[in-house]
Amino acid sequence: EDHNVFDLLKGCLDKLDQVQRDIINLFYFEHKKCYEVAEAVQLNEATVRKRLERIRQGLKTCVESKLDG
Repeated sequence: EDHNVFDLLKGCLDKLDQVQRDIINLFYFEHKKCYEVAEAVQLNEATVRKRLERIRQGLKTCVESKLDG
């Protein structure tokens, strides 16, 4: 079965909670800096950086599990 990685990623993104989605949208799609994302979601910059790290890892794991499944 041929999987489109972008479709798999979209399915994984849909599983994120609202704050996680906001962080991803601001950082990757609106090209905001970490401090700007932090202001927008009312978290400190270090927290945003850590959440981005965790979100990326979670998305990677999610896509890989769908590819393996």
